[in-house]
Amino acid sequence: MHHIEAEVLIANVLKRREKVSIRELIDIEEKITKKFSSINILLSNSTIYFAIQYYPEIFKWNDKYIQRTEKYNDICNDHYLDSLLNYQIPENLKSEFLSSIAEYAK
Repeated sequence: MHHIEAEVLIANVLKRREKVSIRELIDIEEKITKKFSSINILLSNSTIYFAIQYYPEIFKWNDKYIQRTEKYNDICNDHYLDSLLNYQIPENLKSEFLSSIAEYAK
């Protein structure tokens, strides 16, 4: 089983959208884990809140949404987002996993 941290999902979703709600994150997580039986996304209220507190330079609260900060694009480039996944899932799953996030985050 491969475990993906909440901040990895949030950062990749926000690459495609300006903001996302917790409910939307849960919906995306459910679709991904249904598609990839070997991937477990560590997503809960506490892991989401932790990610936002731990990464204030890239995530912030905006009412009931998680939003990109002004520095998000400077920090979360493709190389950085790719490096977040390097130790979490094997290379052969990475491309399909990222494509699925792009599809579900529309």
